[in-house]
Amino acid sequence: MGGRGLAHIGTNDTIKDFLDVLRNDASMDVRERAGCSLAKSGMLNREQRMKAVPGLLELTDDPSLNATTRTWVYQALREITNENLPNDPATWRNWYFSKGAERTQEFKRADSWAVLGNN
Repeated sequence: MGGRGLAHIGTNDTIKDFLDVLRNDASMDVRERAGCSLAKSGMLNREQRMKAVPGLLELTDDPSLNATTRTWVYQALREITNENLPNDPATWRNWYFSKGAERTQEFKRADSWAVLGNN
């Protein structure tokens, strides 16, 4: 329930909370909801979601994550960025450092339907 409630707040501060839940919550269902909330649910706009990418990139290398949670991390990256890259930390980091700022600006300028992630 806590993760669902956070999804409706929609502030930049909730991003770190979602990342913490995705990394540490004992419930796989709650972890999945946190990943989904970062990617497409609730009140975060696309520009805000891009602020989660560095934290998600950190999670790609976290040895404490199980394979299922790591898959959710990559899925969140794909949905946030609109990029279909492989499940490879280096590929995602290279994309983010070369294209992340540009993509954030695209989302900032986007029409309201795209900002909400309904594309």
